[in-house]
Amino acid sequence: MRVKFKSLRHKLVFWFLVFVSSNLIIVLINFAYLDLRGGVDDVFRALEVTHVHLLEDYKNQLNFFTQETKNRVFFEFGTSKYLDQHKRLFEEVRRNLDQLSNNDIARRFGLQEDLEVVLGHVDTYDSLFQELTVLIRERGYKDYNTIGKMRDAAHELEEISVVKREDLLMMRRHEKDFLLRHDNIYLRRLNEQARAVINDIEASRQLSTATKQTFTAGVLNYQRLFREVVDLDRKIGLYDNSGLKKQLDETEEILAADFDALLAKAEVGKARQYAVLQWVSGGVIAAFLLFGVWMSFVISRRITGPLTGLTSYITRFVGSNFTVITDKISVLTQDEIGKLTLNFNVMRDKIIEQLQFFKEKVEERTEELAEANAKLQRVNEANSRFVPTEFLDYLSKKGIEEVQLGDYVERQMTVMFSDIRGFTKFSEGMSPQENFDFINEYLEAVVPCVKANNGFVDKFIGDSVMALFADRIEHAIDCAIDTQAVVRDFNASKKKKGLPAIDVGVGLHTGHLILGTIGELNRMETTVISDAVNTASRMEGLSSIYGTSIVISNEVFEGIYNPKEYAIRFLDNVVVKGRAEPVEVYEVLDGLSDEQCDLRQQCDPDFQQAIALYIRGEIEVAIKLFKRVLEVNPADSASRIYHTRCERILREGVPEVWDPMQRMDVKRID
Repeated sequence: MRVKFKSLRHKLVFWFLVFVSSNLIIVLINFAYLDLRGGVDDVFRALEVTHVHLLEDYKNQLNFFTQETKNRVFFEFGTSKYLDQHKRLFEEVRRNLDQLSNNDIARRFGLQEDLEVVLGHVDTYDSLFQELTVLIRERGYKDYNTIGKMRDAAHELEEISVVKREDLLMMRRHEKDFLLRHDNIYLRRLNEQARAVINDIEASRQLSTATKQTFTAGVLNYQRLFREVVDLDRKIGLYDNSGLKKQLDETEEILAADFDALLAKAEVGKARQYAVLQWVSGGVIAAFLLFGVWMSFVISRRITGPLTGLTSYITRFVGSNFTVITDKISVLTQDEIGKLTLNFNVMRDKIIEQLQFFKEKVEERTEELAEANAKLQRVNEANSRFVPTEFLDYLSKKGIEEVQLGDYVERQMTVMFSDIRGFTKFSEGMSPQENFDFINEYLEAVVPCVKANNGFVDKFIGDSVMALFADRIEHAIDCAIDTQAVVRDFNASKKKKGLPAIDVGVGLHTGHLILGTIGELNRMETTVISDAVNTASRMEGLSSIYGTSIVISNEVFEGIYNPKEYAIRFLDNVVVKGRAEPVEVYEVLDGLSDEQCDLRQQCDPDFQQAIALYIRGEIEVAIKLFKRVLEVNPADSASRIYHTRCERILREGVPEVWDPMQRMDVKRID
């Protein structure tokens, strides 16, 4: 077939109409085919969606066991997003299975009996999971339900003065070891230790018979609650995959096998139905496809031939970097493509002429730009060592050259100050070089903790470090804890060289800051202006006064999302130097060694009760509790400070108008 046209547009319109006609017939055939197979796809898709919902519930179940078993909200109120998710997914699975049971195509596949079996297993799976959630909540966690009752019973035993404290501590240790390892040897040891505690009570001559019976009943109540926890753990079976957890896992495996069989059976039915549909429509479609292939061949010869020749020539021309090519492309047609070919030959000669000129100029400028870029990169690297890049980010500046005098931004941030206590006296025996070497070695050890916890160093003040944290208050607390751990390692390395250890205090406060530039046009620097900075510095000073490693303000404490993640105790209400309003201060015990942290946590109930008595002016009772804390932990400087205050007040007499507020006239004790 040979048709002559004077323009490319006429050719394209003609072949487009031919293609549209043939493709329209194929589309109509495909619509009929898709309509018939739609019902088959719906059955298979419903099975797959149901299986996906069940797999999502498996994952949701695992999340419940790993997350909610330690969530106080679940144990207190019995509510859980994972239980709500399970209910929603289980209803979806049941609804989908019921709909499939009544589907005509599913009956054609022979799936009714298999679906009834799956429904039974799904009900068993739900029943086991519901029973597990009830038992897990009954068992409890920390201060809730049976675990909470057991711990309350243990705390009551700690009030029995005739019982040896080491016996109670050992009994609690066996309790914790069993709950962690589930080894029966710790169960036996706990019972033996409980018998020892009962023997101490019965052997006491200070107690009446009725009191002995009361205390003995308390020990037996603690043992009973512990046995209930043990029995619940064995029924649940989370730790060794036994009990109800094992039955649940077995039911999950059965359901997985059921769905594999259902999907395989549905796949067979789907393939059989598709085969029938394909044979009917395949022949007609194949004929039109062959016609389309023939049409494509004709178009490629009549229309795309000249375009292919022009494209090939342009490709070779570009591939030669626009250099001179001796031959020119021939004009094959008289239509638009022929005119395009003729114009390209003219453009080709102009491009070659201009490129030769620009090439010389570009080579000259490239060398100049490369040298300027290398110099600029070196300057930027040097500037980043003096001006934190975070300052530029907060000021929305791409580089230091954009910073102007007076630029500022206001942000809510947490400020951390750390300082080596007594460094002035410590450094007296060093030469200036030794002082600089020591400070740089110390800073190289602790400063990476700031970057690792999403903060940045604002400035170094001798041996002190001021750092800022913009995202979460927890980042600043974690940095302070990491800093104390690094200092312990630093001291260990110095001890091997015969050098004395250093003691570092850390203070934290959070508030609104103004970050900006100050100075004058020829000399300016970045700085932070805020009362929060001064308060954070005072917190660090209080750490030296109270002999603590990490001190935080009430604003920091209230900003912690979950304070139970840290070991924190209340220290005092203080009016720090430079402020009129009092500040509640707290100590983060996680910065201490494990031994000191455990001792201060153990004594914290007595310590907090003693502070409450002190605030009410009951000095004689308070001093006894402070003395009891010091007997257990003589290294508790805060308790020693309160004890000394109480002694002074008792000597001078309690004022008629009692004011427990502490007013600090100094910033720190060096």
